[in-house]
Amino acid sequence: MHPRLSLFEAVHAEVGICELMDSIPKLRVFYMPLINLAVYPDLLKVQQGYIRDGLADYIVCIVNTDDGDSAIAAINPEYRLIDTQGKYSEGMWYFVKLYKKAV
Repeated sequence: MHPRLSLFEAVHAEVGICELMDSIPKLRVFYMPLINLAVYPDLLKVQQGYIRDGLADYIVCIVNTDDGDSAIAAINPEYRLIDTQGKYSEGMWYFVKLYKKAV
């Protein structure tokens, strides 16, 4: 990753975090905002399954609350929160959280 680019900026960069890290993950899950998970619960179940099974080496979450480890560690305690960065924008705080699976 570019040494002068923050985690928050990397997630929102035009070229994308994968290009900045010069690494393309084999498993990629994209979240679409404003999806009603009550109508489409399978989307959340699939993502939770990937985490539970430890398929991803890293997990990047964007949330609007800094509530500690959120639900990732509850699903699979092998994942450790390694960085949290926040940004205040348009009257709200947004936090990018980076988790890494313990080796």
